[in-house]
Parts: sequence; structure tokens; C-alpha cells
Amino acid sequence: EVDLEPSFDAKHMLTDVRMKLRVPATFPAEHLGGLLKNAGNCLVKKTLDTVADMLARNKGSRVLIEGHTDNVPIKTPRFPDNWELSSARALSVLRHLLETKHLEPARFGAAGYGEYRPVAPNDTAANRQLNRRVDIVLQLLEAQGGDK
Repeated sequence: EVDLEPSFDAKHMLTDVRMKLRVPATFPAEHLGGLLKNAGNCLVKKTLDTVADMLARNKGSRVLIEGHTDNVPIKTPRFPDNWELSSARALSVLRHLLETKHLEPARFGAAGYGEYRPVAPNDTAANRQLNRRVDIVLQLLEAQGGDK
């Protein structure tokens, strides 16, 4: 006999509450490795440090770092396409968050979406800039009957 009743852990269940923080990817692709080491990215680094502090205090969330690009093709030895570039953006931010506050890696994931989830049409330079970004998506874990 097969049990078709859905089962879940009633103590901890994922809610539909999601929070998204958008970080513009204003850095050139060829300098991605030094994204947070170069003085020109102080604002990005400060923003990510603030996010890391918040994540360290709020352990009741899962975190997905999403990298995105515009639709302009890239083809370099390091980034053969926009999939590689968007993934590298996400991983660069993920590493910074984990190394800054020694957060629990099991809570985190990274994904590169290339050019396929734009927030604006890629018809102007300003709109393409909006699509070059990293989104930090928090999925809150709701604790029932105890602390998170």
C-alpha cells in the first residue's frame, strides 16, 4: 500500500515569504575575480558586508545568490558565454558573504541565469545595465513551536 498523504516537518516549514536584494553588477567582466578587492567597488562591498551582518543575525533563512547578465554576447577565455559570466558573478558574491561572517554554507546556493531573466528590455545601454546584476533571494524558514 502506498501512502499518498503529504508529509512534512511541522516544526520547520518553508513559507512563501521571499525577500530580494538587488546588487548592480557595475564591474567589468574582465575584473570579476577582483570584484570586491578593488577600491572602486567600496559601495558594493559595504552593501554586501551589511547583508552578511543581517544574515549572521537571522539564521532562519535559506539564501540563493542569482547572477544575471544583459543579452550582449561575451566570448573570452574566462567567460565563453553569459552563463559562465552570470554564474561567476553569483559565486563571487557568495564567497564574499561566506568568508566575511563565516556563515553556514549549507544555507546558501548560487545560480547563474545568463540573459534569460531580465528586469528590463535590453534595448538601451541603461536597461542593459539594469540587467547586469546579482539578486540575493532569502527564503524565510518559519519555526513553529520554538526558536529558529
